[in-house]
Amino acid sequence: MPPFMTLVGGAITFGLAVGGNPDAVFTQVAMGSAGVFNSLGIPILAGSVIAKYLIEQGYIHQIVSDIRRVLKNSASLSGFAGYLIAIPSTCPITAFMILTPVMSYLAPEGRRRNALLYLVALGSTIGIAFVYPTPVTFPLFDTFNPKSLTPLTFDLVSVPLSLFFLGALVLYVRWRNPEESLFSSFKKNESGSVYREEQSESKDIIVEGAPWGLEQNGYSQEPDNLPDDCSGDPGLCTKKFHPRAWAPFFVIFATIPIGLFILKLSHFTLVQFIMFAGMVAAVMVALPENRWTGFVSGAKHAGVIIFDICGAGALGYVITQSSFASDSLSVLAHSLPLILIPFVLAALIQTAQGSRIVTSILTAQIISQTAIPGMMNPLALFLMIIAGAGIICFVTDPYFWMLHRTTGDDVKTVFRNYTLPQLLIGIVTYLVAVLIQVFWT
Repeated sequence: MPPFMTLVGGAITFGLAVGGNPDAVFTQVAMGSAGVFNSLGIPILAGSVIAKYLIEQGYIHQIVSDIRRVLKNSASLSGFAGYLIAIPSTCPITAFMILTPVMSYLAPEGRRRNALLYLVALGSTIGIAFVYPTPVTFPLFDTFNPKSLTPLTFDLVSVPLSLFFLGALVLYVRWRNPEESLFSSFKKNESGSVYREEQSESKDIIVEGAPWGLEQNGYSQEPDNLPDDCSGDPGLCTKKFHPRAWAPFFVIFATIPIGLFILKLSHFTLVQFIMFAGMVAAVMVALPENRWTGFVSGAKHAGVIIFDICGAGALGYVITQSSFASDSLSVLAHSLPLILIPFVLAALIQTAQGSRIVTSILTAQIISQTAIPGMMNPLALFLMIIAGAGIICFVTDPYFWMLHRTTGDDVKTVFRNYTLPQLLIGIVTYLVAVLIQVFWT
């Protein structure tokens, strides 16, 4: 069943089961959906449109090429590219779909390619979980509205922490898969461009993301369809910088000080402003004939994401309007110390439905109706929710099954390479949150 139908159906069923008036229940469903759309509608639309233009214009190859000028090895390139692309696209799966064809050129052989794909997946989940503003972190600020924690302070802690996790994963993959083996099927021509000598027959390349029309937009596996400025190599030429490909990113970061110091926007309106500006930049640098089709394709993809998240808002609002939140938390309070409750509640919600974004929204809405926010350091509280939201990414997680299909690995292997690292990251993040709670008052 589509997640939106499951979540909204669950909200209606729950509201009626606890004795709610049908008219009140449907009103709560509408209000909960509208609240989430109000917060995340523009950012998610902007992120999806930007991602679509990156594909249609062939800019994603150029971005990877530019990153490779700094990060010379494929493992670092894969992890950082997933991390970077996930943040403006507002969806880790979108980032994975965009980068999968590029990773297939970096390491076409199955086991080596899969190592890079897992790094893209983990990098994208880390970026979306720890960096403000994303659909995971933004609802925390929007719901709790902490007076003593600014988005800048949060990022000053969470971004280095996330980069530490990403670096540790990259080092582990490089240790398990030496760089020379990852690039064993690549050669250099006289001009220094990289090209693939032969395609391994051990495994077919599986490109996820048919809804994006990758093969119709410059992402065919055949070199003849590669971007013109990288003719002869798989979009990975390294001799020049591509500012047009980075234009939306530049504009997003450039408009932050404008919004803060000139327009004096709140954190809520600042996110809307900078993401809208980034989307405008993406439209302006696109070819005129691609502007309409790119926007429509991006909007279709954004609609699926935002309505799923709106379903989570509906369920969360119905729950918070009942006594369930206070009753369930009182049960947890009798069996768990206060410092464990946000983490355990987020882990339970994540295990039940699988979406990290939905977990963040639901957990924040439930906890906001209790006395817990006033008893905890907001930074510690946010990190505990983030930690719990990433600790059980298993059978209910759609990303898990996308990796299962794309890599061709069995469930045990995907668990070891995708779920287990996030479990460890969640535990370490929780311990960091505990230290902040204890020592940073």
